[in-house]
Formats: sequence, structure tokens, C-alpha cells
Amino acid sequence: MRAAEVFPSMVVQMVAIGEESGALDSMLDKSATYYEEMVDNAVDGLTSMIEPFIMAFLGVVVGGMMIAMYLPIFQMGGAMSECSNPCNYFMSYILRPGRLAA
Repeated sequence: MRAAEVFPSMVVQMVAIGEESGALDSMLDKSATYYEEMVDNAVDGLTSMIEPFIMAFLGVVVGGMMIAMYLPIFQMGGAMSECSNPCNYFMSYILRPGRLAA
């Protein structure tokens, strides 16, 4: 294990102590618990750093969807307010210059 340099030195030392004392399983369990806690802490830290970016991205997506849904409604409302009296719109269409020219 020591020559392969794959495992951290703490694990190699704990395995050596576990082999000498005859409690290899408990030493490996302690090593696994220690490294599991380290990984959990690293994942928690990374998650807490990424979370604000995820929230901002979701806010932009939801806001974009709302704008995409409501913008046509507002544009249609603006077009309707331009011709508030339907008779004026109809008469302007009929009396448009060049419409009856044949």
C-alpha cells in the first residue's frame, strides 16, 4: 500500500496499526467514517455555493416565461386601445383612400 501511493498516509498508518493490534476492521471503519464526513462536508459546501446561482437561473427562466406569456396580451390590449370606438375603426377601413378606386 505504501509503495503504490494510492492511499493517504493516514490510511496506511491506520491499516498498519490495525494489523498489529488485530483490529483491522475497526480501523478501516474509522478511516471510512472520517473520509465520508470529509466528502459530506465538501459536498455541502459546494451545494451552498452553487445554490444562489441556481436560484438566479430559475428566476430568469420563470421571468422569461411570464414575459413570453403576458407580452402578447399587453400588445393586443394596446392595439385595442388605439381604436377605442369600433365604429371609428370600421369607418376608417371603409373610407381608406384608394380602397374603392378601380
